[in-house]
Amino acid sequence: MKIRRTAPLFLACTLVGGMATGSVAAAEAPTVPEMNCPQPAPLPEKGVSTQQVDAYNKALPEYRQCVQTYVDARTADAKRYSELTQANNKAAEAAVAEFNRFAKQVSGGKPAAAASTAP
Repeated sequence: MKIRRTAPLFLACTLVGGMATGSVAAAEAPTVPEMNCPQPAPLPEKGVSTQQVDAYNKALPEYRQCVQTYVDARTADAKRYSELTQANNKAAEAAVAEFNRFAKQVSGGKPAAAASTAP
């Protein structure tokens, strides 16, 4: 019976796979806060007083600013998550490359083969 040197490779794959699965299961989707900007009351079509127009004209830029602040915050979060995603992808690629170097070293520079119990 010939034993191949792939047992450590199989064990390493199992461990790495288990760790990756665990981190994915533990990750939670980020929550996005809802916009909470009070809209100005629409003006009636007839019988509008000067006070109603003044109140509307005051509320409209406040509403616009609130929406702009919300959009700016969502854009900043999106950028931050995008940068985090890129950093995580680079780290994952580096881990795969390191594992591949290790697997090549363990297999003596030959492509890794499946464990065999054949004689």
